[in-house]
Amino acid sequence: MIRVSLALLFFFLILTLEPVYASFTVTDISPSEITATDAIITISASASGLSNSNQYLQAGLTKEGEANYFGFTKNTGDQWHLYQSTPTLSDLYSFTPQNGTWSGQVQAKIDITDSGYKGPGNYSVKLFKYISSPNSRLDSNVVTVSINIPASPPPAPAPPSPSPTSTSSSQTNDSKEITWIASNTTVRLGEDFKLSVQLKNFETAASYYLKIRAGQSADKLTKGETKNGNSYLSDNDSWTQFPQIQTDGSGNWVGDLAGKIISSEPTGSYIIKVRAKKASTDTTYDTADKNLTFSAATPVTAPTPPPPSPAVKTSSVSSPIFHQEILGTNTISTMSASAAGVTGTESAYSFAPEQPIAEPNTAENILVAGKKTDDSVSKIITLVAGFSIVMGTILFACSKMGVWKKLLPLLSRLKN
Repeated sequence: MIRVSLALLFFFLILTLEPVYASFTVTDISPSEITATDAIITISASASGLSNSNQYLQAGLTKEGEANYFGFTKNTGDQWHLYQSTPTLSDLYSFTPQNGTWSGQVQAKIDITDSGYKGPGNYSVKLFKYISSPNSRLDSNVVTVSINIPASPPPAPAPPSPSPTSTSSSQTNDSKEITWIASNTTVRLGEDFKLSVQLKNFETAASYYLKIRAGQSADKLTKGETKNGNSYLSDNDSWTQFPQIQTDGSGNWVGDLAGKIISSEPTGSYIIKVRAKKASTDTTYDTADKNLTFSAATPVTAPTPPPPSPAVKTSSVSSPIFHQEILGTNTISTMSASAAGVTGTESAYSFAPEQPIAEPNTAENILVAGKKTDDSVSKIITLVAGFSIVMGTILFACSKMGVWKKLLPLLSRLKN
């Protein structure tokens, strides 16, 4: 039994451990200087000597000389994931090596609200790669970026709630923090914009609803609509219709929230807030006021109608009801010239009747057809009358000449 267990353990180690010669290198980082909180950092990397199984990546930044990593990494599902020392692998950027090698790019962002951000200066950037568990980590080399953004001031303590039934709190109430970063650089009225939202120090494994509030004045934040699936929800819709999220075991959550400003609203700067509400209570938490500028909605051009179909001109052509035909075999004489003189040859050709062309039943055609029918009947009557006269004459002549008397004895003998 012990031997079987050891064999299985050895087989598992072969599947999960990287070869000892595996390499993992950051080859480039852009930009090298960060001056905006929503700047996207593109990290190019390559690896070799890998096993051809699923691999997972996250990025981390730390002040030079420090060991506290922080920041966001965009995962394969196009969502921003907060750095964690013991991450859930399914939340990370993933890839599968081909023939043991991989090269690609990973996107990251800074998080100036994290305690690891110490203000302007040089920061070390690393990529951390995992295979089957957070313990199977392989670190890349270190590259340096310069960050020139002031550190956030320490949050002021939240004022005490006036009553136990209070329904709102600031972004730092009870040490809870909620922030957002805009993912869109160009925003138009009536079109979706995306916010990367972060909740920190909230209740662990708790459900919260999220909504976007927007307006050009702080007392009228009702001009925004929050997207949930294919639906857009106004500020006054029921909380249960809004996107619902769940914090992790540390009370944190990072993800995207989409919405839009109603297209009929004026252009300009809008105050944008994200509000979180715990599913089981009426307590809400707001981000600090931040602004986004919205330009005019994209004009809608009407489709060009197809060109009209060309008119088809019609004309009537009169033609005779029947065509004259030359039927049977006809001999045609042809002449050919020779040195001795002119000679002639004859050839026989057969002519088939031509099919009559059908004509419309006009009054003139009906009269012509009737006349032809009357002529045919008259000819038949004339033939029958002539035949009767001829037969009568023959019978009368035979009677006068006694032909019948001579024929009767002959017919009697033939009968016997």
